Amino acid sequence: MDSSTMETVIHSCEVILESLAREVPHLKKSVEQIKQMNPNDPFLLHVERLLENAKQADATARMTFDVAMKTDVT
Repeated sequence: MDSSTMETVIHSCEVILESLAREVPHLKKSVEQIKQMNPNDPFLLHVERLLENAKQADATARMTFDVAMKTDVT
């Protein structure tokens, strides 16, 4: 992998992680609010899935970032 590609991968991971850092707290708050108002709301399942997907995306981005940082581009 050349250094330009590596920089792109690292930047992409940073963007994903920053986005998730902003959105995950909002999703968690939404889940709690919906649970309090109507624990059987079908929208709750959708938001919980979004939260789970965000957690998986976070883990994948962190792993990719770690690998990219350890990859020798020489």
